[in-house]
Amino acid sequence: MSKILINKIREVKTPDRGTSEAAGLDFYMPKIDDRFIKDFLSKNPTCSFTKNFNDDGTVLLIPPHTRVLIPSGIKTCFPRGTALIAENKSGLSTKKGLLVTATTIDSDYTGEVHLGLYNSDKFETAEFKEGDKVLQFIHHEVFL
Repeated sequence: MSKILINKIREVKTPDRGTSEAAGLDFYMPKIDDRFIKDFLSKNPTCSFTKNFNDDGTVLLIPPHTRVLIPSGIKTCFPRGTALIAENKSGLSTKKGLLVTATTIDSDYTGEVHLGLYNSDKFETAEFKEGDKVLQFIHHEVFL
């Protein structure tokens, strides 16, 4: 299958495969700066941020039973006849109850990829800091 071209438009770790046998590309939380916070809150007004005083970083907070779209800082380009399909990261979904919501990126989409998650936990607020794995995309052939 053809290569996926990645264009970073925010400060973010480049998507990669966790191992040589990994099926998908891991996408990471971008740097949580003022621009990210503004963009995030415009799409997710019920969420918030807090300072993590242990490492002086900012933490994204996703309350229980909340659906969010996280700006990934990534634009992609890949061949017609293929798509990127989002999948849950097993640790995040089984341990934290975070489930993927927006799942398909079509080959003709040219905007910033957003990472759709739902916090299905009844009580715990999910936390993400810069560089945390959020979800993975698998490159699939589609029939047109």
